Amino acid sequence: MNSKYSLTDDPLYYVTIGFFAFFTTGLSAILGQVRFMPLLQALCLTVFLASAIRRGRTNHALLAIGVWLVIQILTITLMTWLAADRVDRAIADGFLLRATYAEWFFAGSPLPGAMSADPGRRLFEVAGVWLGSLLSGGLIGAWFLVRAANMAGFLAGGLILVFDSPLAPIAAFPLWTILRLAGYAGLLVLTGRADADRQLVADPLLDPAP
Repeated sequence: MNSKYSLTDDPLYYVTIGFFAFFTTGLSAILGQVRFMPLLQALCLTVFLASAIRRGRTNHALLAIGVWLVIQILTITLMTWLAADRVDRAIADGFLLRATYAEWFFAGSPLPGAMSADPGRRLFEVAGVWLGSLLSGGLIGAWFLVRAANMAGFLAGGLILVFDSPLAPIAAFPLWTILRLAGYAGLLVLTGRADADRQLVADPLLDPAP
């Protein structure tokens, strides 16, 4: 007898996530949409995460967010490499940020976006992911996450332009950026799981979907 179908067990679910990550990132970046790009990305990511969390599948939610982030970062990196002038308009102060990032790499100046460079903003982001997720069903937290991922991919693409080599980001991708994205993603899933459990306690009739 076949087991009961579950959406998050279907490989097409993750293929669909990858498609939407690519589409929302690539289209918005090439059009230079500063505000629309993270909003559209956050909306789609929230829907996919909610579908996994509502089924009580925390591990599948983590896999879903991992697929999304990988495709999103690869897409924005590629778009920056191929059409930097357009993507500059999709990132606030894009050209200046790319120059600052190159300066960090070559001259050892403070890393843009690092905790040491701007602790107040980073702490605000953490609070936004945590409290914002609880207050908005994950949407605000997803918005902070996709913005951070856009920045990571954009700066990696900028290094490719400087070195004229697709291997440049591998050597120069800061550990802080990886830890930051992983932390935001984990916090987003955990707050979503806590919110789902709270709703289930409030209304026991809300059984997890298949």
